[in-house]
Amino acid sequence: MLVLFQDVGDLPAVEAGPVPDVIAGLCAIAALAFAVVWWHFLGRKRLIQDLPTSKAKGVALGLNEVIGTAGEANEEVLSPQTSTDCVWWKNEFYLRDDKNGAWKKNKEQVGGALWFSLVDESGSILVRPRKAEVQAPKVYDGPDTDRGVP
Repeated sequence: MLVLFQDVGDLPAVEAGPVPDVIAGLCAIAALAFAVVWWHFLGRKRLIQDLPTSKAKGVALGLNEVIGTAGEANEEVLSPQTSTDCVWWKNEFYLRDDKNGAWKKNKEQVGGALWFSLVDESGSILVRPRKAEVQAPKVYDGPDTDRGVP
């Protein structure tokens, strides 16, 4: 005989104890934290994505994206790895984790000029990169590249 429905009135009532309530509360807090972090990064993505590229001649006050080449700087800066002229450099040092063999960033060094000019076809502007977010291509990998260092 196949029973599709059972009368649950005869079953004892099961009350939720403190452990499921704590787990539900922790899950709610984790979900809220994830939503806040997601919203922050989504706003940053939209800000960068919606930022138009300006010419040097038409830059306004505030956040700008300008594409050009580096011109005159307030001081001569040499790359510590290649000893070539530059206006900004960054070194990242990695160590291999003994537990799982993964590479982890150990130290970061950043240096460069206090200011430099950025030149495009319309003119030039003064750039002070102290707190700027620089998106520069990687132009040098040291001798550790042969050993698998990222």
